[in-house]
This record gives sequence, structure tokens and C-alpha cells, in this order.
Amino acid sequence: MRAHHHAAGAVKKRRASFWPFRGGLSTKIHVCVDGLGQAVRFILTGGQRNDITQTEALIKEMKPSVILADKAYDGDALIACIQNKNAKAVIASR
Repeated sequence: MRAHHHAAGAVKKRRASFWPFRGGLSTKIHVCVDGLGQAVRFILTGGQRNDITQTEALIKEMKPSVILADKAYDGDALIACIQNKNAKAVIASR
């Protein structure tokens, strides 16, 4: 009985993997925007850096009334920092 070459465990062709495009270095852009979605401040970090680690630096000199963020930013220390700025934290819980 003949099997299809995909089912028979044939060696798969792989595309050439060129570093750093595959599993190599990456960069994250942490951005603070205003109410119109325009960038006000940004910080560049290595791609493996956690998002929450840069938030205090982003809002340091700002006087926001509300900070809207996704659940990656749900941390007690950050929420306390936002409340110390007399701003409201609108962050989805984990």
C-alpha cells in the first residue's frame, strides 16, 4: 500500500532561516498616547522586556486624568502609582 508522501514522514522542506528574523533579537515600542491616539512619549526596549516595567517612566512627567491599559499592565504597584497621580486606572484584570 502506498502512502502519500506527507503521511509517510517525508523530510519537509524548510525555508532558509536568517538570523535575527527568526527567533532572534526583537524590539518593543512602549507608547503613551493622548485622547486622540497621538503618540506623546515612547520608550524602546528589548523584545523580552515586560510591558509593565516601562509604564512608570512613560507617565512620569505627565498629568493624566485616566490611564487605559490592557491586562498586561494589571499590577498593584502600577495602580498605586497611577492613583498617586490622581488619575483613574482603567485596566482589565487578569
